[in-house]
Amino acid sequence: MKTLIILAVFGTLFRLGTSHMYDAPEGKVTCNNNHTIDIKITNVNDLDEWKEHEWQLQNNSTCKPVFANKTVTYSALKLPDCAWNSEQPANSSIKYVLRINPTKTKGNSSNEHLRGYDHLYYVSCSYYNQNTSSASFVPIKNREDNDSSTAFFSFNLRAFLYANYTGEVPNKVPLKKMLYFRASVVTSSAAPNLDLFPVHCYSSKSYRPDSEKGRVTLIEEGCGNKHTSDDLGDTLSYSCKSDSPKEMFSIQSFRYYGAEGGDPVYFHCVLRVCLADKTPSLCECPSNSACPSSRKKRSTMDETKVYHVSTGPFIFENDEEEKETGSGEENETQSLSTSTITTVAISGVLAVAIICLTVYLILRSRNKRRQRDDIYIASQAPEL
Repeated sequence: MKTLIILAVFGTLFRLGTSHMYDAPEGKVTCNNNHTIDIKITNVNDLDEWKEHEWQLQNNSTCKPVFANKTVTYSALKLPDCAWNSEQPANSSIKYVLRINPTKTKGNSSNEHLRGYDHLYYVSCSYYNQNTSSASFVPIKNREDNDSSTAFFSFNLRAFLYANYTGEVPNKVPLKKMLYFRASVVTSSAAPNLDLFPVHCYSSKSYRPDSEKGRVTLIEEGCGNKHTSDDLGDTLSYSCKSDSPKEMFSIQSFRYYGAEGGDPVYFHCVLRVCLADKTPSLCECPSNSACPSSRKKRSTMDETKVYHVSTGPFIFENDEEEKETGSGEENETQSLSTSTITTVAISGVLAVAIICLTVYLILRSRNKRRQRDDIYIASQAPEL
């Protein structure tokens, strides 16, 4: 029952990375297991110039948000009713895309300076088998920075069971099982020449990317070697790809120290996207010699254009369960041995008792015979 509760909801926080000079919109997306979605967009500084119905989706009044404190909140949006598009690329998954593009009411001259693409957001929820999902929140405010016209960027982070990036990861993953992760970006642009770069990939105990609970760094600034990774088992395998819209890495399943059986593990990546074949670029892969010192660059890196994506939860088997299973077999063997020893001991005692009884009966029988003989001899004596 605990596992079902854990898998019932998947939430994540995405943001268009901000500099210290201004606050950009931040979005929290929760893809619920019943195919509804919750969206919260904060830091909407001009929210007082908008009306709630101007932010409704698909011209559907049931897909209307609520405003409060510079925050736009959509609650339990029904899918696919509120979706702009839905795709089913494989029998094992389905992807919903929501387009948030508020439109000003005609004739409202006081707000004519607001342009539609000042608030343009794409939200996607992908559902897979085994009750896992992935989500992305992509604000497109300054289109010229994307250099992709009206492109829609869709980010995805997904885990697979096999090295060819196929196979659904089961609800409960055995320990020390290699899992294969793939982060990707796609766009509707006519020139989808994108280069994806992993700024930071890590695992944690929480679905919130900003949580520090149990955070284990895997990849830092395109480096995933033993100098930058916190993977104590040294099972992480990663090689940065140049001019590629996909990045892949693999790592063995593990259990956090002190974690209980059934506790979830989430994986997160902070991604940057650039145009491919452009130099210099913030998405260029570091050299092998640069990787050991890459962690020191994090404090000065440009975070004005980064995207967060998460996937999970994954339930890794508790190694104590395996030990308990082994102990059970040992206990059974020990119990069998004890039972055998006890049986043999009891049998031995019975055998000795039977032998003693037999000897006793034989001796008693002999004694009786002697007594009869003595009586017979004594009774015949006077005749002599």
